[in-house]
Amino acid sequence: MKKVIVVGGSSGIGASVIELLKNDYEVINMSRRKNEGIENNIYVDVTDIESIKMAFEDRADIYALIYCAGIVDVGNIIDLSPEMFKKTIDTNLVGAFLVTQEFIKVKSECSKLVFISSTSGIRPQPLWAGYAASKAGLINFALTASEEFKGTGVDVFCVTPGRCATELRRKIAPDEDPSKIMQPSSVAEFIKYLIEFGKHLRGQSIIIK
Repeated sequence: MKKVIVVGGSSGIGASVIELLKNDYEVINMSRRKNEGIENNIYVDVTDIESIKMAFEDRADIYALIYCAGIVDVGNIIDLSPEMFKKTIDTNLVGAFLVTQEFIKVKSECSKLVFISSTSGIRPQPLWAGYAASKAGLINFALTASEEFKGTGVDVFCVTPGRCATELRRKIAPDEDPSKIMQPSSVAEFIKYLIEFGKHLRGQSIIIK
């Protein structure tokens, strides 16, 4: 079976991706928390380069990596602490960069790299400055990676979902009815399509709502 790493697969979109892929792929969850639905759980803190290096030790021939790790902290620019702003950037953006460097060392000959961004990264987002800035950066990082990796056998995709009924979304919009917005399972189905048939969609920010 082809090997797929999901970074941040313990909840939300990442957990839905694992649930959808686990019967057809050898799926590994890299996260600070376990996904009880699979056996392959590897601890990783994406803000710690040594933790990432350890997580990728002895990995080889990885077909796909899906970066779903993300955090958000709500607050206006004046009140948001510099520490939380930095932690958000480190988790949502810098972690993607560090994980990508390690993935390139262990990828299979033909491989897929998927980043989960957000439509928050393409519009003003009052009270979510750190999250929006990190997701805007992730979109450009993914597009740049797609150009740099041309000819290497790596297809890079950037999925940019709108409102989605995840734990993270409930934190920032607690009064919203989750049944009336996009479900994580729908995003997971699209990601599965990308890694199996979506070569023609690489190198762009794909907005789904």
